[in-house]
Amino acid sequence: MLYSGGFDSYLISFLTKPDILLYFDIKGAYSKQELAAINSHAVYGKKFIVDHTLNLGLVEDKKTLIVPNRNLLFITRALDYGNHILVGFTEGDTAPDKTSLFINRTRLLLNGLSDSPVYLQAPYKKCTKASLLRLCLKKGLSPVEAQHIRSCYLTSKKGCGTCYPCFTKAVALYHNDLFDPRLFDKDPREYKKIYLRVAEKYRSDTRTFKDIVSFVNKA
Repeated sequence: MLYSGGFDSYLISFLTKPDILLYFDIKGAYSKQELAAINSHAVYGKKFIVDHTLNLGLVEDKKTLIVPNRNLLFITRALDYGNHILVGFTEGDTAPDKTSLFINRTRLLLNGLSDSPVYLQAPYKKCTKASLLRLCLKKGLSPVEAQHIRSCYLTSKKGCGTCYPCFTKAVALYHNDLFDPRLFDKDPREYKKIYLRVAEKYRSDTRTFKDIVSFVNKA
């Protein structure tokens, strides 16, 4: 499983407990924070591997911190570890390299190039973050553990509360009665109008968008 230690991959690793959790240290802007968070929390996998071969920080956009199509690079490198690859995409993921179309086309590409079958799976692509968290809680994940999963673009240890990952984590916690503004450096509710516009721009017809709207109107 491609693993970042963020909210989605943490929850999906809890549900699937894969043979290998594979983290790519791309030496990007928040790689150190991700590794520090991973080393401080429970890791649900039989083996955890850090791969240092992709120095993508060199091409990371300095403003957005985006590396275009980096998941394609991660997936092709992951083939060195096995032919069954799991990615932790959810419904709210709208980047071009996280869509169902990307998964299907990448699967076809890899199988066309490989001598043995490649199994690329995104089993929770149709789940919202809130529904994914709800499933984990039903399977026995501790509410306190769920509250302290780090999901942040900045250097905050617990979460800045101002970036989009912190905001969507807050939405998921809210819909599972676990939201507490003290889990973040700043209250994510102060930025809900900003991120409502972000959500409208990308996927205004999804359940994720409806979860965000409910959070904005009620929280």
